[in-house]
Amino acid sequence: PLLTASSFDSLCGKETPVCLIGAFRSSKAREKVESILSKVSQKSLSRSSSSPSSDSKDPISYVVLDATQEQAFLDAFDRSGFKSSDNFVLAYKPRRGKYATYTGDLNIEAVERFISSVLSGDVQFRKTRQKPKFK
Repeated sequence: PLLTASSFDSLCGKETPVCLIGAFRSSKAREKVESILSKVSQKSLSRSSSSPSSDSKDPISYVVLDATQEQAFLDAFDRSGFKSSDNFVLAYKPRRGKYATYTGDLNIEAVERFISSVLSGDVQFRKTRQKPKFK
């Protein structure tokens, strides 16, 4: 789903352990980001080997963000890492106010590796400058 001011709390609010935001700056980039996140979200990459019967909420919420429209939202993060990227992935932990970015070549394997490192704690998270907000 597309992340907007009205959907932020339900998709990436305090109840969400990790919000994975695929950001794009063009329609071509949007298609790529949506396709990758859709495929990755189908697979279960959660840490716990929970049984299929357990109805625990997925630890990750997958959303897409229009980086050209939501510049104010991205101001909460240090944009130096992705200022010029046409598409990138941001892992945001709402409760802790921390984030990590992946700006490498976007493909399913790379995004899966990034998510795995986010879940296992192998990736360095940085504090957001402020709480992300929409204009």
